[in-house]
Amino acid sequence: MSNSKTTEIPLALPSLQAMALAHFVKRVDFEMVARFASVTVVSDGKSEANLIWLALIALRSALAEADVGPRRGRYAGVVPLATKLMAQLDDLKKQEGRHGSQNA
Repeated sequence: MSNSKTTEIPLALPSLQAMALAHFVKRVDFEMVARFASVTVVSDGKSEANLIWLALIALRSALAEADVGPRRGRYAGVVPLATKLMAQLDDLKKQEGRHGSQNA
């Protein structure tokens, strides 16, 4: 993402709430995010759904790093893979856009 500004969100939760949150974000998939995201909002070349999904991936990672979750440390290898897949998806969309505009 070209926007390098970050927002720190300090958060302290009781253990049971942290565990419940970890279980919840584990169950959320991209289709669920896309269903609730605005389709018109686009920032930095990404849809709102893509931005929310990347934030959820970061939340999963933070929970895993805090050793909170149904399977502690489970997302350690998934986060880089998910980020790579999102980048590949963005590349495919850009290629589609270029090919679509050439054929128009």
